[in-house]
Amino acid sequence: MKQRTAPNMNHILFSCVAMLLAAPFAAIAAADRPMALLSDNIAEGGSSLLFPKGTAVIPTGATHAFVTTGEYATCKGTLDSTAPHGGAKVLFDGREGWKSQTFGDWDGGAWTTVRIDLKKICLVGKVEIRALREALRDTERADVLFSLDGETFLQHGIAENTTAGAGDKANFIPHTAVFETPVQTRHVEIRIRKARHQQQIGEIAIWGWLASDDPKANFIPAGEKPKVAFSARPIQDGAAQISWTEYARQAKGVTGWRIYHARQSFARVDEPGVTLLREFKAGQTSAAVYPFEPGSTVYFGITALYPEGESPSVQAAPLRFRTPFERNTFGDMLAINHFIGGGAKSRGQAWDEVSLDMLAETPFRESRWWFMFPETVTRFLDRGVGMVTWPIVDSKPIRHNIRNANALGLHAFSKGNEPELKGVSPVVYLEGLKKEYAAAKALSPWNTLGAPTCNIWPTALEWLEAFYRAGAKDYFDVLDLHTYTTPPEDLFGRIQRVREIMAEHGDADKPIISTEFGYADTPEGPEGVTPLVQAQYLARGLVIHYVLGFKRVYVYSFFDIGNDPHYNEHHFGLLDYDLQRKPAYHAVCNLGRVLGDCDLEGKVEGLNAPDYGYRFKTKDADRRVLVVWNAEAERLGTFSTAANQVEIIDMLGRSRKLALGESGRFSVPFGPSPVYIRSEHPVTFISAEAFDGPEGESPSTGKVAFELDADSRILAPGATSASVRPRRCLKTGGPSPTRARVWKCARRSPRDGIRPASGLAADSTTSKWPGRCPSLPEATPRPG
Repeated sequence: MKQRTAPNMNHILFSCVAMLLAAPFAAIAAADRPMALLSDNIAEGGSSLLFPKGTAVIPTGATHAFVTTGEYATCKGTLDSTAPHGGAKVLFDGREGWKSQTFGDWDGGAWTTVRIDLKKICLVGKVEIRALREALRDTERADVLFSLDGETFLQHGIAENTTAGAGDKANFIPHTAVFETPVQTRHVEIRIRKARHQQQIGEIAIWGWLASDDPKANFIPAGEKPKVAFSARPIQDGAAQISWTEYARQAKGVTGWRIYHARQSFARVDEPGVTLLREFKAGQTSAAVYPFEPGSTVYFGITALYPEGESPSVQAAPLRFRTPFERNTFGDMLAINHFIGGGAKSRGQAWDEVSLDMLAETPFRESRWWFMFPETVTRFLDRGVGMVTWPIVDSKPIRHNIRNANALGLHAFSKGNEPELKGVSPVVYLEGLKKEYAAAKALSPWNTLGAPTCNIWPTALEWLEAFYRAGAKDYFDVLDLHTYTTPPEDLFGRIQRVREIMAEHGDADKPIISTEFGYADTPEGPEGVTPLVQAQYLARGLVIHYVLGFKRVYVYSFFDIGNDPHYNEHHFGLLDYDLQRKPAYHAVCNLGRVLGDCDLEGKVEGLNAPDYGYRFKTKDADRRVLVVWNAEAERLGTFSTAANQVEIIDMLGRSRKLALGESGRFSVPFGPSPVYIRSEHPVTFISAEAFDGPEGESPSTGKVAFELDADSRILAPGATSASVRPRRCLKTGGPSPTRARVWKCARRSPRDGIRPASGLAADSTTSKWPGRCPSLPEATPRPG
C-alpha cells in the first residue's frame, strides 16, 4: 500500500487497525484498486437491491455458519427464524426481506455469532452489518475477529453505528468496521450484540482483495495483535496528553499498557534508542506525560500487555512540542484564570472536579495559578490543560515553583500581580525579578518569565515607564499586562502607548501577553455590565488582542468566586457561582471553535470605527472566516464572495448556511455582538447602512428589508445549494419573492432578560425565521 504523508505534528491522531471510519471504502490496496465483495452475497456480475449492478465481486465460494456453543453462542430465536430459509446464508443473500432476516430472542439471548470461511487467503478492508434500528429493536455493536487456521480467532475491530435516535421498521442501518491496514485472513467471526428488546439483522458483507493479487501489499496477519491506535497533543511547552480510549474499547484480554518514546521513528519497542516512559493498568486509557524539551520532536508508541506478555510492535507517532508562549493560530492565544484551592475559597473536592471537567471541554489549554503544587497541577495536566505560575524560589521544595514546574514539563512564568496597585515601587519589584530571572535561567534556558503584570490605564503606564527606566528590560522575556478596558476597542489606543514605551527603551520586539482580561456581570454593582455585554466585550476583546499581536490572553476568570450581588470581584466568571454557564461561556467557546485553527489574514477593507472587521484563514487556506461587529449600533452589511454558499454564525454559535446566486452578494446584520462569516473563498465587504429598529424587533413591522438573489436559500444542516428547490409563496402560489425581511432573534437567559442573537436573511418565502431559536444548553448538575 502507498505510504501516507506526514501528519500534522502539533496534533496527530494515528488510526491503526480497527479504527472505525465514517466513510465506506476507506482502505485502498496497492495500485489503488477498490475493494470487492468477498462474502458471496451476489454472483459475479449480478446485482440486488443492496448491491447495485457493477458492484465488484470476487467469487471466493465462501461458506457461512452460526456459532452455537460457548459464551457468544447464537440465540435460539435467530437459529429458529433462519432454519427454514437456509440458516446463516440468509445474512449473505443480498436481500433484507423477512425471509432474509434473523429474528433474535425477545428479551432473551444477547448474541448472534456467525463464522465465514472465505476459502482463500484474503486481505479484508471492511466489514458491514445491516441491522434494524427502531424503538424496540436495535444492535449495539459487532466484534470482528480474524483467523488464518479457523481455530484461533483474534479480535481486530468493532463494527458500530453511533447514529442517535430510532427509525422505523424498515430502517436497517449499517454497522461498519474499516481497517486502514487490511487484515490477512481466511476466516472471519462476527459477534453481534443486541440492544433493546430484540435484534433483527438483514445482511452482512465482507470487503477486500485476494492476497495473491498483490503479494507486496501492506497487511496485518490475522494472528498478530493490532497495534495500539492513539492520539497525542502537546500541553503548553513540555508535556503531552495521550489517549488510546477508542482502541481500548475493542481490545480484549489486555492487562496493562506501556508508553514508549524516542527521538526517531520506531516499529518495535526493543529497537535502540527507545525508552519506556510509563506503565498503566488496564483500566486507564489516557494520560499526561512529561517532561520534554520545548521545541523538540518526540516519537511516541503504545503497547498492550497480555497474560502471555507484551505485544512489541507499535505505530510510532511524532509530536512537536511548542516553545513557551508560541502562537501559530487563534486557539493558541486562548487561556484562562482558574483558581482551585488558590485565589478563591474552594467549595470542596466535588466542585473542583466538576469545574475542571467543564474546563477540559472549552478551547482553553492553559491556566494561571499562584503555586505549582504537583498534586494540584497534575489535575489540570490530566485534562490537557497547562499552567503558568509565579517564578517563586523557595527553600521548601513544595514552594519552589520553578523546579516543580520544570519537572512537570512547564516553562512559562508570570511575576507577581499588579504591583502598582499594591504600592510596590518599580525598583523594589525589579530587585525580586532579577533574582527569580537568574534562578529560572540557571535551571533551564527554556524558562520564560513574564513581567510586570501591571494594568494599562494612565497611572499604571506611568509605573511601567518607571519600571523600564530602572533598567528592567534585560530581566524578563515577555511583557505581561492586565488589559482591563471598557469598551474593548479602547485597547487599540492603550496598546499603542504601551508599544511606544517599549520602543523608547529599545524593547519594541518583545512579545506581549495578558494574564488578566475580563468583565464582571455584577447584578447590582456600580462597575458591572449585563451578562450579554460581558459576552460581547469578551468576544470582541479577544479578537482585538489577536489583531494586536498578543501571544496569550488569560481570561479572568473561569467561574465566579462568590455570589455577593454588590461585589464586583465575585462576578468575573464565565460560569456563575453554581457552575452554570453564562452567555460569556457560550460566546468564548464559540469563538474558539470558529477561529481556533485560523490565523489573521488582515483587516476588512472599507470598514472603519465604530465598524470593525477582520479576515482569518486556516493554514492551508481551505477555509476563511470574516468576523464583523459595530461597537455602538446595529448595522446591515452587504458582502460578496466567489463561493456558492457561506455560513453565518452568530456570537453564541447559532449557524445558518446561505446558498448564493451568480452575483455572490448577500446581506447580514451585525452590531455589538460579533458575527462570523465562514466561506471557502475570500469575502469582500461592499457597504453597510443603519439597521433601523431596536434589538428584538418583530418581523411583522416590516421596517427592514433588503435584496437577495432569487435563487438564494437558507440551507438545512448537511444540505448543498444543488439540493435546494425554489419554494412557492404561501399566499399567492407564485415564485418566492426576492425581498426578505431581517430581524433579530432573541433568546431568554435565566441570568439576563433577553439575549439577542445576530440575525440573517429570513426565509425568502414566508417572512418567518427559518427554524426556531435553539434553547440554552442544559444546566450543569450541581455536585452532590
